Amino acid sequence: MRALTRDEECLLVNAREGTELWAVLADRAETEEDEERDSYVPLLTALITDWTREGYVRLRQGGAWPHWLTDGRDVPVEEVPTVLADPASWAYEEEPVSVVAVVVGARPVDDLF
Repeated sequence: MRALTRDEECLLVNAREGTELWAVLADRAETEEDEERDSYVPLLTALITDWTREGYVRLRQGGAWPHWLTDGRDVPVEEVPTVLADPASWAYEEEPVSVVAVVVGARPVDDLF
């Protein structure tokens, strides 16, 4: 049994809460400084991509809360890298038209421990 890294724990907690990517980024960076916060995008992109492929998490895309959950779509695994490469996926907007959120996947996260 292994301990989760700080990055993994952050992603796991946020996936369980169904969190938009901008908020996952803010939680991990623990700062409001754009440059420092944005430095975590590559790390979270790699982790989300891996965990999506493995089935631990999935991305949902759609309108502002709760629409991404109820009327949105699951982002297909093959589209995940493209969606995560788009800076708009990580950006906070006061009145968003579309958001990307991370939610738990089909594979039990207990397999990670």
